Amino acid sequence: MLRSLTTTERDAFLAGPVAGVLALRGRNGSLFLSPVWHEWADDTFYFVVGRGDVKWRAVEREPSVGYAVFGQHPPYPAVEAHGRAACVETGAEARERMWRIATRYVGPDRARRFMEAIGPDDLGTIQLIVETMRSFDQSEVPGLGKD
Repeated sequence: MLRSLTTTERDAFLAGPVAGVLALRGRNGSLFLSPVWHEWADDTFYFVVGRGDVKWRAVEREPSVGYAVFGQHPPYPAVEAHGRAACVETGAEARERMWRIATRYVGPDRARRFMEAIGPDDLGTIQLIVETMRSFDQSEVPGLGKD
């Protein structure tokens, strides 16, 4: 009873300030989950993290990752993606991307304070090249869709 999202619906959902959960492999091979903000551009997810962050190190070790994003209100849209991640940007490029992401999630005033707090040099961008993805909502499920 899930309804597949159109590409336009999927892209509109992913353009909003909706957090997701990134699934990675830890040092011992176990799976761990981390909440993240994203930027969706050209059918690719981007996440900005500290270069010393556990997510950065995990991608360097094992690039196979999963990512899930889900809406909190009817019709409960969701996107599940799997693919290969890479550490692709540092410095000014990563800071610019983080500014765009933070502004979208918390607005320019809070984003400015956030950017000042995280410092100038320690950011890096993780890129997720999507290999498989499904996007859907529950609009056709009685009681869960928009009535």
